[in-house]
Amino acid sequence: MVLTGTKNGGTISVNSNSGSVVQEPELQTTYINPTPSAGYFSDETSYVDGVSIAEPVTINQWNNDLSFNYVENGTAPNDIAYTIGRKDVRNVPVEIKSGVNDTISLDFKYGNNTTEFEITLDAGTYKGDDLKDMIQEKLDAAMVAKGFEPGTIEVGIGGITTGVTGSNDANALNFKLSKSVRLPGEGEYIIDGVSGNAAFSVFYQTDGELVPAYVKGAKDISEGVTIEDGKNVLSFDVDGTNYSITIPPDEYTSEELINKVNELLTAANAPVGAEMDDNVLKLSYYKLGEHKINNISGSAKQDLFYNEYGEEGEEEPINIQLSSEVGDFISLGKPLVNTVSLGINSIAITKPKYGDKALDRIDKALEKVSAIRSDFGAKQNRLEHAINSNNNASENTQAAESRLRDLDMAEEVVAQSKHSILMQAGEAIMAQMMNDAEGVLRLLQ
Repeated sequence: MVLTGTKNGGTISVNSNSGSVVQEPELQTTYINPTPSAGYFSDETSYVDGVSIAEPVTINQWNNDLSFNYVENGTAPNDIAYTIGRKDVRNVPVEIKSGVNDTISLDFKYGNNTTEFEITLDAGTYKGDDLKDMIQEKLDAAMVAKGFEPGTIEVGIGGITTGVTGSNDANALNFKLSKSVRLPGEGEYIIDGVSGNAAFSVFYQTDGELVPAYVKGAKDISEGVTIEDGKNVLSFDVDGTNYSITIPPDEYTSEELINKVNELLTAANAPVGAEMDDNVLKLSYYKLGEHKINNISGSAKQDLFYNEYGEEGEEEPINIQLSSEVGDFISLGKPLVNTVSLGINSIAITKPKYGDKALDRIDKALEKVSAIRSDFGAKQNRLEHAINSNNNASENTQAAESRLRDLDMAEEVVAQSKHSILMQAGEAIMAQMMNDAEGVLRLLQ
């Protein structure tokens, strides 16, 4: 075995008291300076000789450890290349969400070369070794894909002490250069540039929770959704650009629905992803930052986003009967009044031109509200007039009923008796007159 040094003034020191098969049990330390003259670089390299290994060597648990110290100008170089975070991932669970915080990347520099490794983490909740092992598996696959040995960069938690005030070395995630894997080349090694939408979730320390822009529905779809033909279009705006997807009619479980919506969002190049959050649909922007997601519309919005209350036909106008006459009624409509219908759901005043536009939208919204109030005011006056008219009719009817109920029955009985006597007397007189006429006729005969 030959150990070489290429820097000016480099020396190698090897100590062993373990009886390794590759060197003498009591090997003395030897320093070789390859550059005895300033400005002159010697062809002689630093090295140390071991014992002969012509015969087969058996490696077991007692002789499988070999180490040496490299000293440059009397000073040992820094430890192996590494980068370390500050986020406590040993004790605090980390939730990885697909399309939201599931990517992490880092730069590996050696000599004049720089290679970026980018990996996509599996969705789920992880803590400690579970997170470390999952990232290591993904990173190994990325390194092999670019021609590196798996494990060239090791993922760890703890084991490195930086001595930096406020650090969380024992519980933070770190990436370090392996001491046991064949390295890709010579020169200085640097691991840095940790980034990706998962970096603030698993690596960098942050206060509070970093949440990308999102919009949530109010419809509970945890039990699945039946998408019908003609009611399967979902539209929305992202930063002023409209996106629309058409969901194939079918019966979906919540998981199947999320997968299908994400598939359609990807096909539509929409910068958002779908997920379940508290049993409702949530659309989140795929990166952190300030973004607007609004104007949820389309024929599928009521099945996917909004709750429905009341009976069928509740959007029909209310008909109020005004009198006892058929067809005498007034119809009260149900105008839609919200920030979207009024056009003030996305106003901003961050710039003067936005402020002018906001004022114009507010003026138009006030006009719409005034028109609706005027219509309802006119109908209110008509209803009040109908109420007054019906109250008068009710009073007159009640007065007539009272007159009928409050008659003097004794007076009416006497009047009825008088009327009967007079009629009987008239009939008697008429009868007597008829008899007298008949007597006169008999005398004349």
